[in-house]
Amino acid sequence: MRRIVILLVFLSLAIIFVGYTFLSTGYFRNIQQEAAKQPSFEPITTYEIPGVEDMAVSYVDSFMILSSDDRALKRTGIVTQGALYLMNLKNKEPQPVIISGAFEGPFSPHGIDLLKTSDTTHLIWVVNHPEGNHTIELFEWNGSSLNHLKTYQDQTLQSPNDVVGIGINEFYFTNDHGFTSRLGVLAENYLGLAVSNVYHVKNEVYNMAADNIGYANGLAINRKESVLFVASPRTFSLLTYLVKPSGTLEKSEEIKVGTGIDNLTITQDGQVWSGAHPNLLKFTSYAAGNSKISPSEVVSISFDNKESPAVSSVFLDDGSLISGASAAILFGSQLYIGNVMDTHFIRVQMASPESVK
Repeated sequence: MRRIVILLVFLSLAIIFVGYTFLSTGYFRNIQQEAAKQPSFEPITTYEIPGVEDMAVSYVDSFMILSSDDRALKRTGIVTQGALYLMNLKNKEPQPVIISGAFEGPFSPHGIDLLKTSDTTHLIWVVNHPEGNHTIELFEWNGSSLNHLKTYQDQTLQSPNDVVGIGINEFYFTNDHGFTSRLGVLAENYLGLAVSNVYHVKNEVYNMAADNIGYANGLAINRKESVLFVASPRTFSLLTYLVKPSGTLEKSEEIKVGTGIDNLTITQDGQVWSGAHPNLLKFTSYAAGNSKISPSEVVSISFDNKESPAVSSVFLDDGSLISGASAAILFGSQLYIGNVMDTHFIRVQMASPESVK
């Protein structure tokens, strides 16, 4: 009798665990039905560049930097060199142009950030995963060439995902996992353990600025209001932190967004835009090469009413058009959507044209 009771307890726990995993990762969401209610996005422009996982935009100077790495090919064991591309958004039909060709080190770019430092120069931070290692590379773009300035390497770069720059010697980065063992990573992914973190780096001093986050992913900063945003896709949340003069972070709010937001972009009027994974289990299968497609979503979060931020789903696709959306930038009425594994990224015309102020 005792064995039967123990077996029933374990069976009940297993059912609870499976149910929690499916519910908390958006598995039962009907993407096709929701997408059918959204307006169509026409025209659609497709750019044949693989794995544009992140994008950074300069609204003032009208250009965009793309982080590209052929992760699908690397999954087969073939090592390729990733790249940074520039798109001049002043052109009616902007085309990506590679700008990182002179960088000689192994390059597998991931999250990126862009900061204007003078009339003619911008700093670019890049999370890099060279041959299983992790670094953050700092570049300067002078309008015509990309110059590598520095490589940051430290044991705290455990599983870096995204980066946001503050100044020439200062930035934040996320570690999307707190564990390094395979079992620990699986526990984080499926149990939803909140053990990842954000680090602050200044003058090569690395300090943990925030922890207890469920898969700390994309970063963005509202420089006017000194607010740092952190995407937590495993909890379907956007976290906000007040940035103190010392660089420390004070948690302010957790905004439920209903989808697995990835990289973040802030428009000049303070909206946060993100590419997102509405079904995390399908995305995991797709990223591992076990599924051909994975649903994509783009959401915007408006803070016009600071007491109740408004979350809007502005683009939704079952994966047929683009799978694994990880970044979104709105420029005028054009929405650019990047992804983790696809061989292309896209530009779509917003149904109701919006202007970035």
